[in-house]
Amino acid sequence: MAKANQLLTPTETAKLLMISPVTLRQWAQKNKIVSQTTLGGHRRFFYADIVAFAQRENITLLRQQGDSTELKRVLIVDDDTSFCLLLTELINSETEQFVIEVAHDGFDAGVKAHQFKPDIVLIDLMLPGINGDEVCRNIKSNTQLKSIRIIGMTGQVTSEVRTNFLHAGAEFVLEKPI
Repeated sequence: MAKANQLLTPTETAKLLMISPVTLRQWAQKNKIVSQTTLGGHRRFFYADIVAFAQRENITLLRQQGDSTELKRVLIVDDDTSFCLLLTELINSETEQFVIEVAHDGFDAGVKAHQFKPDIVLIDLMLPGINGDEVCRNIKSNTQLKSIRIIGMTGQVTSEVRTNFLHAGAEFVLEKPI
């Protein structure tokens, strides 16, 4: 576990925040996140500053190995049962740091978001009853759930679909098949 006064590189910091290094660099340039500059001109980030930033911005930090907290929780939302099984197996084959739940429609996704309290939601756009972008909006509008990180998925990626998903609160949109 990192100590409050430990300095981290941009790569380590981006991994901890679960963002790209490019996003981190932009945030640092805009003074959105506190950074230090070494004599050689390299950015470094105090762990305590990262934790404070994450709390202020309601961002869940990646849990570190040896962390005594529970495993990351992932909610997969898709009406295609085979795809959910494939995605579950894919995630579990890479790491055992996740607990995975599955929902097959938007209503079930909302219920499981409240009960399961996922850290990350992978959600399809086209769902029975309520579309994924609307579920995304509902999650992000709830103060108890708004820190959940959401990744949209769709087989029909257009700039309009991507924009709608991102405006609804998704952080990224994946094109299916993945």
